[in-house]
Amino acid sequence: HNKCRNIKFILNCFLYADLSLFFSLLGHSWCYEGHLCDYAPSNWSILPEAKCGGEQQSPINIDTQSTTEDESLGAFTFLNFDDKHAIESITNTGHSVQCNINGSVEVSGGGLPHDYTVLQFHFHWGSVASDGSEHLLDSKRFPMEMHIVCIRKDLNRSKALAQSDGLAVLGFFIEAPQTSKSGSHSSSTSDSSGTTNPLTSSTSDMEAWTKLTNYLDQIQTVSKCLFVQ
Repeated sequence: HNKCRNIKFILNCFLYADLSLFFSLLGHSWCYEGHLCDYAPSNWSILPEAKCGGEQQSPINIDTQSTTEDESLGAFTFLNFDDKHAIESITNTGHSVQCNINGSVEVSGGGLPHDYTVLQFHFHWGSVASDGSEHLLDSKRFPMEMHIVCIRKDLNRSKALAQSDGLAVLGFFIEAPQTSKSGSHSSSTSDSSGTTNPLTSSTSDMEAWTKLTNYLDQIQTVSKCLFVQ
């Protein structure tokens, strides 16, 4: 139960316009590590037309000791999230792998003020397993983070960017599966509250994931885009 509360809180922390979406529109070079470019997080606010420097910005550290549960939040409603044909194309943005959606996937509820259509999802990861996620939970980075970028159903992109609730991003921290001494993946892990989290997936789900990852070798150059068959 505590695990579910934490997940619900984390998801609702990402109800802001995702910076990678803004910056891809701006077309300027940016990064997360200062030695790699001029526009590390501390300098994002000086990017031309940047939407940075406010109080609800990315990246953030979620300090669970100073958070409170919002009892008014209901459950999310996901529409067509299980549609294995929803991905139209896969793009190498130079910062991530981005999967563009065909407009059939929607989300509402969970504290969202409107119904939203999923535009795309993308991943953040690092060169080492302990340094991959964009955001932190109690100062801990996760191996990977997935962002599902959504737009209000009643707005086009230009109008959505002008509204504080025009875009919503669902964020998920992803952990590497635990391995047993024999080297095989364990079927589940347990958190401190005793909640069991299965790591196994159905054969159908694994086939879809394998098909998706098979495209990665074909988008090794920046801006390369492939349509999914």
